[in-house]
Amino acid sequence: MIIGLTGNMGSGKSLASSLLEQMGAAVIKADNVGHEVLLPQGAAYDKVLELFGEGFLDDAGLLDRRRLGAFVFADDSGERLRQLEGITHPAIVDEISRRIEDYERQGYRLIVVEAALFFGTPLEAMADEIWAVVAPRDVLLKRIMTRDGCDRQTAENRLAKQLPTEEIARRSQRVLVNDGTPEQLAAAIRQILCELHLAD
Repeated sequence: MIIGLTGNMGSGKSLASSLLEQMGAAVIKADNVGHEVLLPQGAAYDKVLELFGEGFLDDAGLLDRRRLGAFVFADDSGERLRQLEGITHPAIVDEISRRIEDYERQGYRLIVVEAALFFGTPLEAMADEIWAVVAPRDVLLKRIMTRDGCDRQTAENRLAKQLPTEEIARRSQRVLVNDGTPEQLAAAIRQILCELHLAD
């Protein structure tokens, strides 16, 4: 079974995926794959350089993702972001698809793809079920502020760029409320795995 695991920043997606991994699932993190496709041997590296130029390379020949990100997001029209995503997204989807097949060959019964963006992307069609990790807005803001060392307004701005929690929950097959302890989240996950006959 392939689970798409999604949720807003601060929701605890990474905690949920690491708990699922401890319970025997194979986990693929779209964020990590996104970093890897931009490495010199990655599928998107040459095309990104071709489009944006070698000015975004550091001394080691690696793409300076922070500088590239700042340049892309400074374009209010969104055109630069569309161009970048037009290169990186297909490369990420191809690599995730390859890893799923690899894990299936290895005999994993449960494969989890953790991604912030699922709906309306090719990843949505890959998943048998989408699970949303959610938490109240105040909890999300506190977690973002603590994790990123930013003020409340910055956290609000970042959250505002994402789908509302209610929308994510509505479009998902299962919802994990993560407003308590990691143990409580683990118990909720275990409960679902039991229902799906996937618990060891």
